[in-house]
Amino acid sequence: MNIQQLRDMAAATRSLQKQVKVLGPKDDDELHRWILQNLGMNIPRVAVCDGHNSPFEFISDIYFERVTSAIAMASRGGSKTMSSAIIHLLNSIYKPRCQSISVGAQLAQADRVYENLKILLKIHGKVDDVDKHPMIARSIQQITQFINDAKVEILPGTISAVNGPHAPKVHTDEVDIMDYGVYLESRNISQSLSYFVDGPNGEQLEMTIIAQDWITSTRKSSSGLMQRLINEIEEAERQGFNPAYKLYTWCFVESAKPVNNCQIAFPKMPKEQTCECDRVVNGKWDDGKPRLFVDICKGRLAKPDGFTPLTDIHKRFEANDRNTWEAQQECSKPETGGMVFKGFDRQRMSIKWWEPRPEFGMIVQGVDFSGGANPAAVEWTQVLNRDIRWWGADQEKKDAPNRLIKAGTRIVFDEIYKSEVGNMEIAAMVMDREAQWKKMYPEFHVEYRFVDPANLDNRRDWHAIGLKTQFFCTRSIPEQVRTVNDLIKEDLFLFDSTRCIMLPLEMNAYHYPENRSGMEYEKEIPVDDYNHTVSAIRYTNENLKVIERKGLSKGVLPKTGKRHYTSKSPIKYSAPRYLSNNFLKGP
Repeated sequence: MNIQQLRDMAAATRSLQKQVKVLGPKDDDELHRWILQNLGMNIPRVAVCDGHNSPFEFISDIYFERVTSAIAMASRGGSKTMSSAIIHLLNSIYKPRCQSISVGAQLAQADRVYENLKILLKIHGKVDDVDKHPMIARSIQQITQFINDAKVEILPGTISAVNGPHAPKVHTDEVDIMDYGVYLESRNISQSLSYFVDGPNGEQLEMTIIAQDWITSTRKSSSGLMQRLINEIEEAERQGFNPAYKLYTWCFVESAKPVNNCQIAFPKMPKEQTCECDRVVNGKWDDGKPRLFVDICKGRLAKPDGFTPLTDIHKRFEANDRNTWEAQQECSKPETGGMVFKGFDRQRMSIKWWEPRPEFGMIVQGVDFSGGANPAAVEWTQVLNRDIRWWGADQEKKDAPNRLIKAGTRIVFDEIYKSEVGNMEIAAMVMDREAQWKKMYPEFHVEYRFVDPANLDNRRDWHAIGLKTQFFCTRSIPEQVRTVNDLIKEDLFLFDSTRCIMLPLEMNAYHYPENRSGMEYEKEIPVDDYNHTVSAIRYTNENLKVIERKGLSKGVLPKTGKRHYTSKSPIKYSAPRYLSNNFLKGP
């Protein structure tokens, strides 16, 4: 094939690719008009708040493939899930052979994507049943197949579900409540798809559907996965690099219907004709004044072109406390309500590359044994006996350590986390990990191993192979929580982010139960779920407090109370919903 023939083939390929795109909307105006005319949805195009985007900008950038990776942080009720369903529909209709996947943090969330897609298909096809749509080949359970060989598949957020499938277009929903292992595995799903078609002269031309990943989620907490992704985006931009994802943000304002009688935006309008935002109240501001919705709006609701009526917004404002409102409606900060360790900040409390040299202080261990499908967690902690400077969370190894760590700080420097594992298998992992540390530091030694005394058989097994365990303190969970919170408050709790993967995720997820009608809870007892590293940390620090008071070791540790007692353990097995893989990175 000569040069001219190659040029002709390249031109034919570009022409064919352009022709495929021309089949659908060609620009933003046509896309917006297509959605309005074919789906009856007027997607907001106005970004009102500083630094925010419109929902339509997110949809158009993904559909026209202006970005390959995107994150939409939006308000509850901001149509994040519906936006992704619209993208799936457009891709399936106008991009033959396009395969799309939506992964929900939970099965119910995944099902909502599928239900939204079915609603759109019925509207678009003007049919009462999805199977009657002229472009649908079949629709069974969570798979919808189109006659042009496009396909949309819905997956629940489990390791087994996300481990295996590949598709060019991958949507992940509500990552802030998704297991971290599932999230990591889902990053391997997207893959560009190439196929061949007949050219104008009978030659084979290669077509490519590029890979795209997009995430939609609210931001629930200060050290959850969404905040972590946002931090990484901001840090990359700060250093002049291209972030892994483009961040799109919209709040209740961008989704709202315009308020044409806004009392702030139209001050000359007669009072009796204006909105009632100055009479909608929920709580008080920090200065004691009533927290009115007019203080929230400040005239902004006169500007959007969205769909949520003011009455709905008022209702949500009245139903949510300030913390939840600011996190889930304003998207202005992460939520801390209900969190056990509200002061825990992943960025502030993390260091890198800790070296547990014996001369730095006593080394101890906390263990939460596995219960069937529930993970076992082992956390190693060193109690620092001197002030020292070390590498902070935002430093590179080439930098000089600039994080000052106080004597008495408990540094969690290593971790084992694995589900569906036997007691003796965990013991073997512990011995192997400590053997690795001893190769680096021959005097490495674990002074105490703290294990819940309720696990008597497991303790006996460990004792038999030389892993002696202890427990000196109360088993009261509220007291243990207070001890950890005191350490956090006094900046005496740190962890190594290069080895301890699950600890910050569970610290962030550890929360108190919500009040529900007809249900009784112990208000000071956190929800017993996704808390295995946390349990190990509770055992460690409560026992260290007792050891300090008894004068068995030297240190600078905060005191949290005087009385210690033993009671029946309230710890129960948690629900078997954990990832089956483990995080066993050695030193």
